[in-house]
Amino acid sequence: MDEQFEIVISRLAKLVECDPAIVQIYYDQHKISEALDTQDSSRLVSDADKYSLAYDKVRSARTAISNLSDFEKSVLLIEEFELERSLKDVEAFLSKKDKTRRAMRAEFSIQGGKNVKANAVANMVLDLFVYLNLEISLAKTSETKNSQSDLPSSKFAICVDQALKITHTDGRLNKVKFEDIKGRTVVRSHSQYAHWKAPATQAVKLLKKRTSKKQ
Repeated sequence: MDEQFEIVISRLAKLVECDPAIVQIYYDQHKISEALDTQDSSRLVSDADKYSLAYDKVRSARTAISNLSDFEKSVLLIEEFELERSLKDVEAFLSKKDKTRRAMRAEFSIQGGKNVKANAVANMVLDLFVYLNLEISLAKTSETKNSQSDLPSSKFAICVDQALKITHTDGRLNKVKFEDIKGRTVVRSHSQYAHWKAPATQAVKLLKKRTSKKQ
């Protein structure tokens, strides 16, 4: 097991006070390592477009080389440089990448642009709470009734919030304006961890759906 992965599992286990082996089962079940957060999805769209562009250009290049005169092709053979074959291999590689990224992009589109990884992390916490027979609620407790509304208050909400940080689940880019030493206004973007509320809320709704089906 990768050391970084071991650290994540260990921290999650400590968070919910559960056996790491059990945590790993639910971590794998919800495919946390494969899930895309908001920043991953944004990068995916850009990379998919670039792979498509590269594939089209290499395919055009191979077609052009294949249409060279017999004389020029014989020159390439003498130089022992199989240009058309090399381009064909690159084209095949890019074609595979293009199809894979297109499929991933389509899956993301079906998800409606949601933070898939954040929801997966919250659902993992949900299943761990069910396994541990812990209360699953977003309601404020007597100790947290005076806390800000955007801060997690119940144990479940707090665990979802911390789990998102432990698994490095990013949210949307935050744009910050500031003045540089010359007094010019500069805009910088930085990623922040996904907010706990939306994924925690959908997890609670998921639990209600599961419960209603059993009745």
